[in-house]
Amino acid sequence: VDTVRSLVQTYPQHEFYFIVGADTVNDLPNWHKIKEIIRFIKFIGVHRPSVQLAPIPSWINQGLIWIKEEIGISVSSSYIRQNIGNRNLLQYVLPTDVYQYIEENRLYAD
Repeated sequence: VDTVRSLVQTYPQHEFYFIVGADTVNDLPNWHKIKEIIRFIKFIGVHRPSVQLAPIPSWINQGLIWIKEEIGISVSSSYIRQNIGNRNLLQYVLPTDVYQYIEENRLYAD
């Protein structure tokens, strides 16, 4: 919430969006200070074929923008974090440029 608040104060002329997968949409009611966050930014939810949507409170659903089309990759950030130790696996499930970016920038490194 501090980052969101800072972005809005620093760039008041811009609109901010948070793009999340359906698994994260399910978890939004549990986010710290979510009611304050949704006052500042809009969430864009991306459907995932492997995720069953939970009932979403109307106060979240009102401002939620859904991308109904499936995207070309079905790997979540949670999956990447859980499997980061197995880099051989990740190079086969991620697009090459994404995998290279993770490697070059030492993302998820210990």
